[in-house]
Formats: sequence, structure tokens, C-alpha cells
Amino acid sequence: MPPHLPAEKEGQAWLTALFNLAKACYLMPDDARAQQNFEKLLSMPSLPPLLEAYTHLGLGHLGLARQDYARAHQWLEQGQQKWKKHRPEGEDTLLMRFWEAEAEMYQKQSEWNEAQRIFERLGQSTAIAPAEKAFWLCREAEMYYQQGQLSRAEARYQAAVQTLKSISNPEPRTLIPLLNNLGTLHKNQSRYAEAATLYQMAEEYYARASPPKPISLLLSTWQNQSRLQRSQARYREAALIIARGLEQAQTQQNDYWSAAFALEEAHLLRQTGQPAAAEAKYYALETYFFEKGHRADYFEIIRQRFNLLLQTGRYQKAIEVLQPLLEMTADSLREGHTLLADLSVPLLTINTSGGARQQEGVIALMQMAKVTMALTRLSSVGQPHIAVLVDPCYGGVTASYPSVADQS
Repeated sequence: MPPHLPAEKEGQAWLTALFNLAKACYLMPDDARAQQNFEKLLSMPSLPPLLEAYTHLGLGHLGLARQDYARAHQWLEQGQQKWKKHRPEGEDTLLMRFWEAEAEMYQKQSEWNEAQRIFERLGQSTAIAPAEKAFWLCREAEMYYQQGQLSRAEARYQAAVQTLKSISNPEPRTLIPLLNNLGTLHKNQSRYAEAATLYQMAEEYYARASPPKPISLLLSTWQNQSRLQRSQARYREAALIIARGLEQAQTQQNDYWSAAFALEEAHLLRQTGQPAAAEAKYYALETYFFEKGHRADYFEIIRQRFNLLLQTGRYQKAIEVLQPLLEMTADSLREGHTLLADLSVPLLTINTSGGARQQEGVIALMQMAKVTMALTRLSSVGQPHIAVLVDPCYGGVTASYPSVADQS
């Protein structure tokens, strides 16, 4: 998200107002108007260097939100270079903001080495506050966790906890997610007692924290506690936590968390031998998560419904559940193919395209690499991919699918 500007200086009020208008358009979201207003600012003669740097940073975040990583990188680099010319004496807080955005960009593209290089730079910086240092240690831990480097992930989480303990009154938005993440890491390693302690610490800290404190922090802790109980087959305890979470979410009129705890309830029904009730609840929640763009929850429902239908012998219905995975964008297709690999399901593609247009740029070319990587994962688990070509079929679609298929 684009950063907050520091207090405006005399004579710059209208420029600050234009920046805030661009940021408001970003949050709406209205990307086109946001970019238009940011670029209008950059076209202003004698734009103050600080405001120019913040505008480039805002454009960089806009590029990240659009997944236009080439433009995001360009905007962030330009902003850093211009700010370094204005402040050549070294690091400062604004430069940290640029590094943080770059780290996010590299993580989203799975360029782990580049992300790690920036994390190391952030860790060595003297301009970063302890709370921010803990936040970025946590982000670095998440990166290692994604790569399966659990010992390094735990070390970074522990370092973040120690950093936060050095602060007299740490921010709940930082500490509670950190305790939850570390607890989940321990749960996934079957270290249940340690996970329970961390989740309990998160809940107790939420109770002691001063307002305002988002209810999502408490609900996410309860969600993790219910998953911990289910991991240990303590279904009665899990049911009580889920019921408490549902009640709290409905009291707060929070649609997402109401759906999230309903999903936990569906998982519990499945684990306790109630497949029909679980499948009905999964089906009811599927549309909500898809329409709201919660892709991780949506793919989890697809995974659970498919396995459930296979176990009950409803094979045709199981195939129908997977069909939407082949009607999405490149990123969703990549996730869908990875899910097929996890489920040990073969893939049949019907390919037709006139090819990418020149004006679509590098971002269109990037999709070919993403899809090809996902298909390689499918091949690595021994699942066949059969490609059917329909006239016309040119360009990246041909390169992504038929040329790497087992049979075309």
C-alpha cells in the first residue's frame, strides 16, 4: 500500500492533496485513476524531492498490486535513484520503504535470492525501528517457510519475538500475527505443546492490549487453535472454539470470518465422518470465496471437495469440481496445475489462441514461464498431460502447453 506522507509543508498543500487523491483511488481500487494522478504529480515542474520519491513509491505499490512487476521495478528504481541524489549521505526511513517494496516484489515472483539480499540489507540497517525489524524478520521467516527451510524460518521467528520483547509496548498488529505464525510452524512439525503455548500467549496479549485492536487478530488466533485441536483429533475442543469464532464473527457482522469459521466447521465434519454434511457446506462456501477473491481458501475447498467425492465414489462429480481450475487467469492456472499435481490427477488441455499482442508487454510473456513451471511440477509426480490443439494456436499458448505435453 502507498505510504502516508509526512506532515505537509507550506505551499505544498495542493500537491499533498493530489497525492492523497491518488492514494484514495488506489484503495478504491481504481488503478487507472491512481496511476493518472501519480503521473500527473511527476509531471509537475519543481516537484519537491520528498514528494517525488513518495510518488514513485506509490507507483511501485500500484505495479505490485497489478502484478506488473516490470513496471513496479522501474518505478521503484527511479524513485530510489532520485532520492539518493537528494540525500546522498546514506540510509534513511524512506529508503527503507523502497527496499521493503522491492523485497515484496521479489517474494511474489519467487526470486528468493534477491529477496534474501534485501532482507539482509534491512537487517544490517541502523535506520529501521525495532518493531519494523521484527516485522521484516517475520517476512523473511515466511520466505524460508515457503522454501521448506524450517530451521531457518524458526530462527527468524524467534529473533523477531526477541526484538519485540525489547519494546515496552509492542504493536498488537505485529506481535499477534508473529506468535500465530511461529505457533503454526510448530504445529506443522507436530510440536503441539509449544504451538498451544504460543497461541495462548497471542490470545492473552490481545486481551491486555489497548484499543483499537482489530477483531481479526483474535479470530485468526482462534482459527489456529481450532486447527491445532483438529490436528490432535480433539474434535470436541475444536468444535467449541469454532462455535465461539462463528458467534463472534456474526456479532461483528464480519462476512469473511463468518465464512472462514464455517469452512473450519466443514473440515471438522469431514474429519468426524460426516461426508455429506461436509460436502454440502463446502459447496455453499465455494462461490463466496471465489467471488471475493480469497484464492487460498477457494483452492482449499476445491481440494477438500475433490478428495471427499473420490472417497464416496462420486467420480463424475469430482471431475466437475476441478473444471473451474481451467477457466482462470495464468496465476490461477498455475495454482490449479499445482493442485492437480498434489491430487495426482492427469491434465487434458484444449488450446486455441492467436498469440499475445506486442502491447501486452513483458507481463504477458511472464505467464508462459509460470504455467510451464506448474506443468513441470505435474510431470515430476508422474501425471500425464495431453494437449489438444484447435485452430488457431500460436505464440505463448503453443509454447506453454502443446510443446511440453506428453502427447499433443
